[in-house]
Formats: sequence, C-alpha cells, structure tokens
Amino acid sequence: MHININMLVVPKVLPRSRKTLFVFILLTLATISGYAFVRSYHIKDVASRDDSLPANTYNIRRTEKRLLTEFAYDDSSVIEGNIWQLWPVSNISDPEFPESCRQLVRRWEEANPDYKYHLISIDTAMKMIKDEFGGKVPEVVEIARSMPDARLRYEYLKYVLTFLQGGVYADIDTLDVKPISHWTIPSENNTRLTIGIVSDYNHDNWEDFFNRRMIFSNSLFVAKKHHPFLAKLIAHICYVASTQKQLIQNTNWTAVLTDYDVNGDPTIQFTGPSIFSDTFFDYLNGVEDLEVKAIDKFDKEQLSNMDIKGPDISSQNIVSYRNFTGLSRPVKLNHGIVILPQVGFNGFENYHDDEYDDNDVSVGYDSFFYARPLSLTGWSHRKLRFDSS
Repeated sequence: MHININMLVVPKVLPRSRKTLFVFILLTLATISGYAFVRSYHIKDVASRDDSLPANTYNIRRTEKRLLTEFAYDDSSVIEGNIWQLWPVSNISDPEFPESCRQLVRRWEEANPDYKYHLISIDTAMKMIKDEFGGKVPEVVEIARSMPDARLRYEYLKYVLTFLQGGVYADIDTLDVKPISHWTIPSENNTRLTIGIVSDYNHDNWEDFFNRRMIFSNSLFVAKKHHPFLAKLIAHICYVASTQKQLIQNTNWTAVLTDYDVNGDPTIQFTGPSIFSDTFFDYLNGVEDLEVKAIDKFDKEQLSNMDIKGPDISSQNIVSYRNFTGLSRPVKLNHGIVILPQVGFNGFENYHDDEYDDNDVSVGYDSFFYARPLSLTGWSHRKLRFDSS
C-alpha cells in the first residue's frame, strides 16, 4: 500500500434518553460482533461454496458468501448505465409523491439521456428481490419483510436494488447539479464503485455533533452490480436485523428516527449512513492488495502534515478516516474504487435548480460538485450541518 491507512473503530454516539442509550448499546454490540465474523477471511476466499459453514441462515459470513456465489461479480465490464430512484409510489403525479421532488426526478432523467432511468415503488422493489433472491439467498427477502419501519426497509432496499442491477442510486430529493457524463472520475470506464464523503469534522469535539468521525453518503452512490461492498453491507444488515430481532421489533422507530445528530443521521440506526460507512471501511480493510492509484499532490502533502482529530485506531486494520480527511479532490484506489471529497455528493447549500452546471464550466474544487441531497421528505436526513466547504 502506498500510504499508511488505519481503520475506524465504532465510536460512541450521544443518545438523549436511557431507552435510546439501551437500544444503541445493543445494536452497537451486534455491529461489533458481526465484524468478528467477517474479519477472519478475505473477499477473494469466498468465491466457492463451503459446506462446513454453520447451518445458521443468518450467519454474516454465510450470507455474504451466498451473495458473492449466486450473484458473481464481474469487474471486467463497466458500471451499468442505470439511474435508480425509490419511493412508496412510482408515479410522480400521485398525491403521495412529494410535490417538491417532482422536478428533481425529472432532472435526473432529462439531464442523463444516455442512462436508463428507473423510478420504482417499494412494492415493485420487494417483488424484484423476492424473484431474484427468494430461492438463492432467502434471508435477504425475509429481512426486508421483517423491517418494522418503512424507512428502515426503504434504506435497506437501496442497497439490495443497486446490488442487483448496478448503476447510480439517488434519493428522490437529490439535486443533480451536472450530468453524470461530467462526473469526471465516476464516469471513467475503469470505475466500479464511487462513494462520497458527507461529513469530515476535524475537531476535538467531533463526538458532540456526529455519529462517526467520517460519514459517507447513502443518498447518492454509484456501484457495479453484484459489487462485493454491497454484498458485505447487505449481509451485515441481515445479521444485525436477525440477531437483534426482538429489540428491533420492540423499538419505537417513529421516535428513534427523529433523534438526529448534526449531520442529520438518526443517532440509532442499522440501515443508514453509519452502517454504510462502517461497512465501507471494513470492505476496504478486506482488500489485501489495496493501494492508492491517484491522489491530489496538495491533499497528499496536507494529509502528511495535518493534525488529525478523531478516535484511536485499531492496530488490526489499516484503512480509516485518517487517510481521507480534508480531501479537496477525488481519490482513486485500485479495484476501481473512487472516494469523492465532501463537495461531490454533499455540495454547497446555496445551489438551486437554476444553477445547473450542464456544460461543465465550473473549475477547481467546484468542478467536483456533482449532486447533493436537499432533505425535502420525511425520510430525508436532516441537514443541520456545517458548510461543506
């Protein structure tokens, strides 16, 4: 590896009630115990069946292995030219479809004529995963059905849908600032996974505001179908949902999901940005030959000299927030992995729908501003956040 990389441990959240604290502790323990299963092997070791695996359907290693076996990942072809958006209803004229999001979804389709646009309902997504996973990895379907709250199911389905079909995933309340063809690095033919930083608060008091030292966007991401990262993420959620089933079913998610940190993430969750971010770091740490292929010279120098604030790093891992904090340009890793700076998928608040960059005229840091969430729905992360610049 070309730079020193250390892994993020699961930091504490700041719950606001005893019940919230209790739920958080148990879900965190489930998360940590889940990692204990996956850190003992590497992605490349699970390409074939292993009948010696435990019979437990919800063993995290077994679920991930089934996904990688039944849905083989082919990194020799480019990311599928799809745009996926998901909501309880798929007709934007339906009264249940948020009026404030109608022009936004039209924009995704109209600005990207070379992409196949899909706005599908949650019921349609459930049917798709039943048809595709029911006879192969049934726990994926069972967990989707068992979700006690519609928002939890919605976030879980984002990952399953993109794993199944590949392409760009975007929440319906996201603003596509510039056409995907101008997303410089994500549109390159050798890119297989593009993830954008949402929060990167390099201060001693980061825990006063955020669930994690660094969070990645689950409102916008790009992935090749059957990507190993998404397989790991789906398996992780299945594990937590099954092993903590009673706790999850008995939790008042309507109340819990309205208790936010400054980044707009619920302090308690097991399908949202926190587990997405934790699993992304865990995935990177499982890639034995991971290396940085391209990083901006200024960013590299800054990382070497920066006084980085954040939690201690586990010696068992080599990838963490410390390698990507303060980025001003995308970082490209091998295996077609691209990490965008905050501006990429979480750009400036003062942008409006009349300030599209259709002709890619922006320069410098602004040129990497591709899209951002507007937090217009009841399921959106509340963007009580610091300026992304």
